[in-house]
Amino acid sequence: MISDDDLTGWIATTVLPDIGDIRRVSVRDGLALVDPARPTLTSGEIAHGARVYLTQISATNQPESPLSQYVEPCFETVNRVGDRITCRMEKAYCNYFPEEPGSPTACIDRPAPDHVFALVTFDRDWSEYDGQCLIVTGYLEVDRGILRIQAQNRDQIAPCQ
Repeated sequence: MISDDDLTGWIATTVLPDIGDIRRVSVRDGLALVDPARPTLTSGEIAHGARVYLTQISATNQPESPLSQYVEPCFETVNRVGDRITCRMEKAYCNYFPEEPGSPTACIDRPAPDHVFALVTFDRDWSEYDGQCLIVTGYLEVDRGILRIQAQNRDQIAPCQ
C-alpha cells in the first residue's frame, strides 16, 4: 500500500479498521495510480494497522522472542480513545495529592507541562511508582487534552520487564 504522503508498506487486511471493500485502496503501478478515483489510506491508518498486527503477532510468538516484549508506548495511543488498552510508560512521574478532593495519585509520562499521558487513581497513594517503567491497562480517555487511564486497582499496573 502507498499512503497519501507516499509512504509504502504491507498490511494484513484483517487488522485494518473497517474500511469496507478493500478495492477502495489505490494501487500504484510504479509511480502511476491505477485508479486515482479511489482514496489511499493515510499514514495514520497504515501505522494503526501495523501496530495492531505487531501486537497480535507478539501475543502468539514464542516467549523468548524480542517482539513478544513489545507494548505500545502510552503517548502513541491517541487513536484508541475509548478502547481498553495496555501501554508502556517508560518513566512514571508520580505524585500523591492527599489535600485534593478524592486524594488522587497522578503518574504522568513526562514532567509537567509536557506530559501527554496520565495514570490516575483516587483515594490511594501510589507514589512509590515514581521513577519506574510501568505497563498500564485500562480504558483510555481524554481529560483536559491529556490521554488518561483511571486505575481502580493495582492489577492494572505491572513493572516493565
